[in-house]
Amino acid sequence: MKLYIDYSTLTLWRLCPQKFIFNSKLNIQGGATDALNFGTLIHLGTELFGVASQNPSFELPTKEAAYQEIEALAVAKQVPDVRLVTNPLLKVLNQVAEEASQYALSNLDSDEKRSLKHALTLIAEYTFHYHPDALPYRGFEHKFEIFLGKTAAGHEVFYRGTIDGLLVDGVLERKTSYDLTAFLGLLTPNYQAVGYVWAAREITGNNKISKVIFDGISTKGFGKSKGSAYSNQDRWTIYNAPETLFLRAQTVVTDSQIEDWKTQTIKDADRLLEDWKAEKVTRNAPSACNAYNTNCAYKAICMSGSKSVEQTLINGMPKQKDIWDGFEVVED
Repeated sequence: MKLYIDYSTLTLWRLCPQKFIFNSKLNIQGGATDALNFGTLIHLGTELFGVASQNPSFELPTKEAAYQEIEALAVAKQVPDVRLVTNPLLKVLNQVAEEASQYALSNLDSDEKRSLKHALTLIAEYTFHYHPDALPYRGFEHKFEIFLGKTAAGHEVFYRGTIDGLLVDGVLERKTSYDLTAFLGLLTPNYQAVGYVWAAREITGNNKISKVIFDGISTKGFGKSKGSAYSNQDRWTIYNAPETLFLRAQTVVTDSQIEDWKTQTIKDADRLLEDWKAEKVTRNAPSACNAYNTNCAYKAICMSGSKSVEQTLINGMPKQKDIWDGFEVVED
């Protein structure tokens, strides 16, 4: 058996094997929150900016032009025609707005926390903050699939992922976080960082690569609560001190951390495959039910208390349209 695995799937399985089964085996739609979609849009925008900025002719518009475009896109609430836009950053903003049109947050009031306007503003401010960037890039959004090793049960494990920025001497990862102080606490140890440094070494053939740059992007300090009638925009950080919403931090991955990561990942691969084949797996309730300050979309199923009710709930939930490409099991 061959297992293709990525950091997100491993994290999901470690959090709750049952949630992993619902999501990755039964393909039950987990439900996306405005906060999750907001983070997805920020990541898309910074990704598109990174790729576009590698063009020697890349040129930023004025801040006034960027904010005029953001206001127009936020007010329009319709799918923009990106073909009509020539400036690279303005085109990125239009591409993000195009993606956002499929999310519920595109209908939020502009001054709400997770609105399209705030997503576009955060992307624009990130771009103005980090361009031109002195980091030595090899490329952006580098997808990989690399053989990791064989498990004790003889299964072949391949590791998949996408490195946000592949550097000459390391990797760059962008993370949205409500609290940048808490974000710093996630840097060491960080399994994703270790795995991506290992992948960067395999991709480049350079075993000296050890550096990880994390770009923290804060989603805190702006926007009224959903449904609230009151907002005080002149005090929001995104407008009066946007530079404080970004934090670039560096950590170093050691050879021993990489070896420990490889050993643990291969061990976990065997256990994950056991759960994949099992009729019943561990349910980490209630600890995993509210992880990351979000109610699990499968909570009602797990708490139903009846096998027949559980099956009815499963049958009634929509299936995922886009199957996550970071995970795959191939039978021999």
